[in-house]
Amino acid sequence: HLALLPQGDPERGERVIRMVAQMDAEKFGSCSNEGECEAVCPKEIQMTNISLMNREYERAILANKK
Repeated sequence: HLALLPQGDPERGERVIRMVAQMDAEKFGSCSNEGECEAVCPKEIQMTNISLMNREYERAILANKK
């Protein structure tokens, strides 16, 4: 949700990369856009937020490759 705010824009790439790295470190699981994650998510994260995170992550990875 912070990526949608103008104040969060400058650090959005770094933030999502750190967030996914922390999720991996905690064995939280790889959340996909398929929808099965939402059904079993212990934190009840909605699919719209999972897909937003995945989109931001792909964007950040591609930006870092340039």
